[in-house]
Amino acid sequence: MKAVGWLAVGALLAGGLVVGSGGGEARVWPVGMEVAGPRSGDGQVDPLVADAVDVALARQAVAVRRGDGSGFVAQVAPAVKARQLRVLQNLRALKAQVGFRRREAWVDPGAVQRYGAGAVTFRISLRYAVTDLRPAATDLGYTYVVRAGKAELVDVTRLDGVLRSNRQPWDVADLEVVEKDGVVVLVDRGQRAKGERLAAVTARAAVVVRRLWPGPLQEIPLVVAVADPGVLTDLPATLPGSEPVRIHPMHSPADDGRPVGGWAVVTGEPTLPELVHGLTHLTPVKMGDEAPRWLAEGLAAYAANLVRPPAAVAAERAEVARQVKGRIERLPRDDEFTTTESYRTSWLAVDLMARGVGVGSVTRFYLQVARRGYNEYARNRMMQAYAGLTADDLVANLRGPAA
Repeated sequence: MKAVGWLAVGALLAGGLVVGSGGGEARVWPVGMEVAGPRSGDGQVDPLVADAVDVALARQAVAVRRGDGSGFVAQVAPAVKARQLRVLQNLRALKAQVGFRRREAWVDPGAVQRYGAGAVTFRISLRYAVTDLRPAATDLGYTYVVRAGKAELVDVTRLDGVLRSNRQPWDVADLEVVEKDGVVVLVDRGQRAKGERLAAVTARAAVVVRRLWPGPLQEIPLVVAVADPGVLTDLPATLPGSEPVRIHPMHSPADDGRPVGGWAVVTGEPTLPELVHGLTHLTPVKMGDEAPRWLAEGLAAYAANLVRPPAAVAAERAEVARQVKGRIERLPRDDEFTTTESYRTSWLAVDLMARGVGVGSVTRFYLQVARRGYNEYARNRMMQAYAGLTADDLVANLRGPAA
């Protein structure tokens, strides 16, 4: 029988499954039971280790509030100090209120090989509040070594590939924060002029969106305009230049993780129509994303066209209608937005509805389905109630002269 190493045995006893090992990035499954607080006695983590980590996290939270750089890195290994000090500096620039909560331990043989038998990797919940938004949360992967009852943070990257951590704005850049005209813009240090230009055009875009859709727009739009293409990305990272404005939600600390707000991440310096389009997508972040995608994309395109020259919009409407007539069989499904045609068809559908019954009826319909979703039958009944037609009726009109 082949010998089984102690690390593998320990992982199995702890309720975790080792997917891979070695000194590189951890490839692990989390252990089954969450460590909810100090002295939990759950059998997964020594209570003394848990207490030591909780104390270290509490001291870091206090240091953020006080702006105490020395205190923030007092229990941080030399190799990690510069990175952690940048995080502190950025959080202070954002006037962020933060707290740290230790969550479950992870089986991480690579950390043990690199840092010794006392190394333990935890998922850490960073809870933060910026501007006047409700608290949000993001996950971190922190590896500690505990000696003589004191926890030292030795690595903050072990779970990056699993948790998608270290992609927040304060992780990837030296931030300069521009607050102007009710907008907050995050740019790389030395790019203040760019931040002020973006704040001005974003403020204009916000006026357009609020006029179209009173109420739901995030009180203070947060724009991220740093050079690092990995900022606020999922895996794999979005290719540079793929979208002028994309919305990344801020997730609630609650178990359901529903968004409490969102970041508008921009590439370069978007135009006014592009920012209107993006902020229209920011509008429903707090309400939910259950609306069909054709409605969301169509309404965003409709909003963007409000600030384009009317003659150009009319010419595009005629061209899209010419392409769609006789071809459209149904509205695009949510998984079909890989071609330009789906976006243009969605705009034409919403544009036709808005011209027929008024954009207010369209946005009220959107509010209802975004919050609750509903099945296709219920959505059709609601669409008929708000807009006076069903999806099939809309398709028939798009195929005919009404478009």
